[in-house]
Amino acid sequence: MPALTHASTTETTRGITIYGVDFTSAPSRRKPLTCIRCDLSSTLLTVRDCLTFSVFAPFEAWLAQDGPWLAACDFPFRIF
Repeated sequence: MPALTHASTTETTRGITIYGVDFTSAPSRRKPLTCIRCDLSSTLLTVRDCLTFSVFAPFEAWLAQDGPWLAACDFPFRIF
């Protein structure tokens, strides 16, 4: 197993794109998948724009985009 190393200052301050995704199992024009795009640089998170997807095909294409990026998703779980 390789040893873990600490990221250099350059790597941690370069920034990364972070997405917050509000997922729905049945997207529509009335209730689309909503995705907020943010940039994280050092300790500053800046909201850049909001994407919406009313069908899955464009969302799937969006997921295939080159990185690096990170997405945090809010999935609807029904327990009852």
